[in-house]
Amino acid sequence: MPTSDPFPINNFQNADGSPVANGILRIRLAQDEQNSVTQVQLTYNFVDFPLDNNGNSGTITLPVNSGFTLLPSLSYYVYEVYNSNGLRIAGPNIAKVT
Repeated sequence: MPTSDPFPINNFQNADGSPVANGILRIRLAQDEQNSVTQVQLTYNFVDFPLDNNGNSGTITLPVNSGFTLLPSLSYYVYEVYNSNGLRIAGPNIAKVT
C-alpha cells in the first residue's frame, strides 16, 4: 500500500495558503470490503463532509474503522478535496482505515 495520511485530516488549504472555505472533503473506501465476522458487504460509495470557513471538516464518522475485520486486508480510504465552486484542488490521496 502507498504511504498514507492519518485521520482526521483538517486545515485544507488552497495553493495560495488560504483555507478551503466551504469546500467538500470526499471520502470512499478504495475497494469493496467484507466484514469477516458479520459477512456484511461494504461498498466504496462516496461520503461527503462539508468544510468550514477554516478548511476543517469537524468530526468525521467513517463507516469503517479499525474495529472491523475486513477482507481483503490492508483497507484504506481515498479522499479528495473540492473548493466551494466544485473544483478538485487536492487528491486523490489515501488514508489508512483507523
